[in-house]
Amino acid sequence: MVIGQSDSLFIERDSKLVIKPNFLFQNLDLTINGAHGDIVSFEPGNTGALGVTLYYKWFVGSFYYGVYNESKNGSQIRSTYQDFRFNFSKRRAGLDVNFQWYKGFSIKEFPASFDKENIGNVDPNLELFSYGFNFYYSLNKDFSVQSIYKYNEMAKKSSGSVIVGLHQNYTQLSYTNSIFPDDITDNNENEVSNNDGKFFALIPTLGYQYNLVKNKFHVSPTFSAGIGGQYQSYMSDAKGDFKGFNTALRYNVNLPIGYNGEKSFFGVIGRYDKSTFFLERGIEIHYALISLQAYFGIRF
Repeated sequence: MVIGQSDSLFIERDSKLVIKPNFLFQNLDLTINGAHGDIVSFEPGNTGALGVTLYYKWFVGSFYYGVYNESKNGSQIRSTYQDFRFNFSKRRAGLDVNFQWYKGFSIKEFPASFDKENIGNVDPNLELFSYGFNFYYSLNKDFSVQSIYKYNEMAKKSSGSVIVGLHQNYTQLSYTNSIFPDDITDNNENEVSNNDGKFFALIPTLGYQYNLVKNKFHVSPTFSAGIGGQYQSYMSDAKGDFKGFNTALRYNVNLPIGYNGEKSFFGVIGRYDKSTFFLERGIEIHYALISLQAYFGIRF
């Protein structure tokens, strides 16, 4: 049974259990800028992922399994994707925890100076494992992040807030040949070996969100950005092994649109999330993720 309680600013949507099926469309682009201007771009073959989210009181857990593409040629191989997400939140604060596995990347763009006749020698067999958390806190006591993302309460009127946060991320890239543009261009006879790169970032963020409310509907655009530090450990045939600290950047644009009814809710969330990891000798790794999540929830 769902009971709607209210105060001057919010209507509570009480429920012990909520089930929310999801469809998640994603486009991940991993681009590496080399020291001499060359770039190489990788992407998994994913077109989307089916998932389900369960809410129980203050806990939220989600699981997604990705649709994959089969191999087309030496540079485009089968991709699989799995995703676990957990959320803990109060009215003004939230903590998102996530784990992702991508296995099998295609080479989207080779370095401009790369001889395409040597394409058979380049097989990164790339895997990406990532986990991290996002903590966010509203500085406006009359603003509810729960009403936008968790739907267990509904805002009665529009409002905005500065959002402060902390983003942590650990990414591990595993590959059988080098993924760096200079290596791919200069060493086309790469021997197969097991290599990996590890990147641990901690980035304070600052942003703003506005929740435009009309009856039970809302549109809630958000922008945030941050700069922080990152510990790196990676291998490169041309440059040797590297361990040390460097700078990391993060930008995020978020557009939740939804309907928050008494017993059901639905909506979409569009996201653009980009992280830039600065490596030694002018090398940069750009991790850009565009996603669109559609969902429908029922309260019990």
